[in-house]
Amino acid sequence: MVAPYPHDRVPRGEVLSPELLAELTSRHGVSAWTGTGGLYGTREVVRAARSTLRRRLGRVARRLMFLGSERARMLGRWLPRLPLGLGAKLTPQARTLANVVSVLEGVPTQMALPLAYWKSGQRPPDGAPLNPRADGCGLLWTSPLVPMVPEFDRADPDESARALACQQELLDTCRREGFLPYRVGTHTMRWLAEQSPQAWRLTEHLKRALDPRQVLAPERYSSL
Repeated sequence: MVAPYPHDRVPRGEVLSPELLAELTSRHGVSAWTGTGGLYGTREVVRAARSTLRRRLGRVARRLMFLGSERARMLGRWLPRLPLGLGAKLTPQARTLANVVSVLEGVPTQMALPLAYWKSGQRPPDGAPLNPRADGCGLLWTSPLVPMVPEFDRADPDESARALACQQELLDTCRREGFLPYRVGTHTMRWLAEQSPQAWRLTEHLKRALDPRQVLAPERYSSL
């Protein structure tokens, strides 16, 4: 996140108000909609794709930016050196940009992990590994295309219980309408397996045969 969680302005058990959210996004230059993606191919293919995107999105997007991996890394090296405090202000954005490019290149990063620490504020010091599970924080992740506010403090039992109940009701409602999630957390793996028992029994047999020690993605995509 681009700013610390405003604990002093959000009553316990409540979420950010629309007014506070609008204030924070305006202060930090965060747009209501932001998209990112990768273009892959020869120079000619990428050039043609960029031209098409400019033509199609130019009418609705406030700003379009195309950035190659080398330029992103160059910005990451030079922006911190800017004077008058500009370097300190722009360095986090440059780091995020470099991480996004790495992900699009297929290089794993920890770019999204800090989000799990946003409300708790108990993020490990710089250079220390991020492990939300060990640090007692995390995210409940559901991705329907409807407005939602996935925000709670895991250290608060009441907030955690309400968040889990909300997510379970959302999952059950989507299932009744015929929509299953493409990704779930470890605490809902068994629920997902119950939706298609035969397919998941096959998955479990494959995991036992290929990864008996559960080294790859432990507790994920199996009810084992």
